[in-house]
Amino acid sequence: MFANLAAGYGGQGTLCGALGVAAQFFNLVAFDGQNTYAKMTDELFQWYSRTVFPTSRFDDICYFPDQVQRLAKSPLCHISVSQWTLAAGAGVTSKHKKDRCAKVTGEVMHRTVEMLNDYVDGRYTKREY
Repeated sequence: MFANLAAGYGGQGTLCGALGVAAQFFNLVAFDGQNTYAKMTDELFQWYSRTVFPTSRFDDICYFPDQVQRLAKSPLCHISVSQWTLAAGAGVTSKHKKDRCAKVTGEVMHRTVEMLNDYVDGRYTKREY
């Protein structure tokens, strides 16, 4: 269902596909009179842009632990990935880059679930990053 989101939507390097999936889940769960889904999407995109990826959270289940970390700077795939590939000396089609993106996807989904849990529990308040 979301295969077209890989590599920034059909390989175009636009929006990070993990963010697109998360935005759809926010729309499904938090579509309310206060437009919470839009607030959650904005918050997640800001969080992503200000996060250093990949984190070490998934290092014990990935192929390449302790990878170089870089600030995403943008929710756009080509910017986030370019920052990292230049610093890591990795090719855009390399297994190292794919491992990095898998870890980033895990982080995005982890944050998405935290936010949705807060919403369902009536505790969601938009954070500013």
